Parts: sequence; structure tokens; C-alpha cells
Amino acid sequence: MRPDCNRHPFSRVACRIQVYLWVVFGRFLNATALGASLVFAVSTGAGLAQATIEPFSANAHEKRYGEGWECDRGFRQEGEVCIAIDIPANAYATGRTYGTGWDFSHGFRRSEGSCAEVTVPENAFLNSEGDDWRCRRMYQRVDNSCQAMAVPENGYLIEEFGGAKIGCDWGFRFKVDDCVRIEVPPNGRLTDKYSDSGWVCLRGYRAKAGTCEPLAVPENAYLADEVFAIGWRCKRGFRALSDACEEIRLPEHAHLNRLGDGWDCNRPYARIQGRCIID
Repeated sequence: MRPDCNRHPFSRVACRIQVYLWVVFGRFLNATALGASLVFAVSTGAGLAQATIEPFSANAHEKRYGEGWECDRGFRQEGEVCIAIDIPANAYATGRTYGTGWDFSHGFRRSEGSCAEVTVPENAFLNSEGDDWRCRRMYQRVDNSCQAMAVPENGYLIEEFGGAKIGCDWGFRFKVDDCVRIEVPPNGRLTDKYSDSGWVCLRGYRAKAGTCEPLAVPENAYLADEVFAIGWRCKRGFRALSDACEEIRLPEHAHLNRLGDGWDCNRPYARIQGRCIID
């Protein structure tokens, strides 16, 4: 019972100390009782949870994440039991719940439900995945073997993903099994861009029948490599007409368009039947 300090008028200080100790001790007892209750509840709940998630099938274990259970590696759930997966020789269990549940070991490949060893021919090596082989440098894959690549004169080897090919020096092109010299006509030059012949004509010339003939640039025009076929463009205020440049005649209330090869009406005029009129 909490002491009543009103009954001790001559010793109120001692009474107040006694009250303080009584309150502290009471709180300590309450905290101890609450902690014991929590410990009991947690231990009881953990025991119940352990009892509920315990596997009810052999070859199973508690899930690492979440609740419940799952089959051990090498087993697959069917209903409420774990059935062993039929894993062939030279294979291993993947632990995945989809697919066959197994995969072939390094150096083997799947073959009609089993694992067949990868046969590596001479001058070849097993690839990094371990399920196929690749030929060594200077060899190329032909059927199930690696045959030596013959590098011709004026040629060199180009290694690519999955194989290799022959490249030729500047001025030569690969043809059949050899690097042949590119014959460049007068007023032409070699090119490293795509070209059937391996050469292009100089500026001011165009290819015709294996030669480079000069371009005929009409009056009021200039060379323009970007213009396909003809190779020239009319000056501003002119437009191409056959092999010549015709001057553009502006009607009243008109101006040259953005490209300079036609005309548009000034605002607010509209183009009607070759004239600019207000509609």
C-alpha cells in the first residue's frame, strides 16, 4: 500500500523518499511481468509456427523465404509428396521447378533425353559454355572437322565471332580463293566503301561501262555529289529541265521557295492556276 505522507507532518522528506522508492519498485515489477509474458507468447508462437511449417513429405525442407516447405534439390513436388527426378548420367539437378529439372554437365550436350559427350576434333577447343567446340586460329569449321585456312598472297586473316574469313590488302579484293588486284580506270580511285568494282570515279566524273566519263554540267548549275545519277544541281532561281537549268519566273506577289527551285505565294495570297490571288 502506498504510504500517506499527511499522517507524518514532522517527517515529510523521509515520507517522500519512501513514496518514490515505492513507485520505482512497482514499475519494475510490472515491467518484469510484461517481459515474461512476451517471452512466453513468442516462444509459444514460434513453437506453433514450427509445428505448422514442418514438411509433411520426405525429401523436403522449410522454405528459405516465406512460409511452407519445398522439395530438396533433385526432387519435384507432385501433390503432397516429393518425387525423385530421373537425372541421366553426366547431368546435375538444377533445383528449378520448371523444365526437366536437370541440365547437362560441362563438356556434354543434350541428346534424346540423355547427355552425350562433346567430341572435339583436331585443331579445335571446347567453347566457354562447354556444349560445343570451335576451331583454332587459321582453321575453319567444315562439317565436323577443322580444316586449315589458306591465306593467299596480299591477304590476311580476319577473326570474327564464330569463325574467320580472308581479307585483302589495299588495292586487292577477294575472289574465289585469291586476292586479285583491282583495276582502276583513268579518273577513278580506290574506295573502302561498298562497291562492286572496288573503285569510284573522281569528282566531276561518273562511272559508265567500266570507265569514268566527264560529267556535262549545264549552264547555271554546279557539281553536287549528293545528287544521284546526274551529279549536278541547278543554282538557286533555276530548276532542272532535262539536261539544262531553266530560270524560274515569279508571278506577281510570289517569292522563291526554301530550296530555290520553285515559288510560293506571299501571304495572304493563294496559288491558283499559276498565279497568286486573294481567295
